[in-house]
Amino acid sequence: RLRHMPRRGEESVYKGILSGLALGHGTLRIDMDSASDDHERAILLRNPRNPEAWRYSKGLSKSLKLEPKDLLDPLVEGVNQSSFELLMPFVFWDATYEKSGRVAGRPAHVYRFYCPEWVRKAQPTWVSITLALDDAYEAPLRVETFSNRSVPHKTFLLNSLKKIESTWVVKTFDCKNRGDSSNTRFEVLSTALKLDLEPVLFTPEGLGRELPVPPE
Repeated sequence: RLRHMPRRGEESVYKGILSGLALGHGTLRIDMDSASDDHERAILLRNPRNPEAWRYSKGLSKSLKLEPKDLLDPLVEGVNQSSFELLMPFVFWDATYEKSGRVAGRPAHVYRFYCPEWVRKAQPTWVSITLALDDAYEAPLRVETFSNRSVPHKTFLLNSLKKIESTWVVKTFDCKNRGDSSNTRFEVLSTALKLDLEPVLFTPEGLGRELPVPPE
């Protein structure tokens, strides 16, 4: 669930399904609920090192290849979260180790990643991104996007994790936009592991097929 909380005005809520072949595989599928019969928000993300993305068009009955810059567009118009935050391609960029310390009350290590050309073309003001990595769980506690100023204009904060069997799963994280003081909260409402899903569902050719998730 994406819960968008603007500084002023009404909140908005969107739901969907986030799925993948395996943890660490680098392939993600996002199926957002849509009120439109002509367009489904089904997105396939692949290969964080050299990002590839497709969006399914119900009107054309096919998947359309997206440009890398499209990863920076909101998952749903008006929210802060984008495919970029979920795929996290910056962990493969040139980086420097900054420091260790406590982030959100936990021991962490902070790294700075410098934006490659394709990001600078799409977002000319972006210079670097910092990542605070939890020392024990190696989970991203905080991600901040910087322009030329020292104050981040976009901040991702991990709020909570939950252990499902032997796997730690993200429960909630926030994506805050300093420009308009809004926040979009990503909330995992339920999780299913070890499903027997066809690999074709995680290809551009299978993006138009419904994801068979058991009701339970």
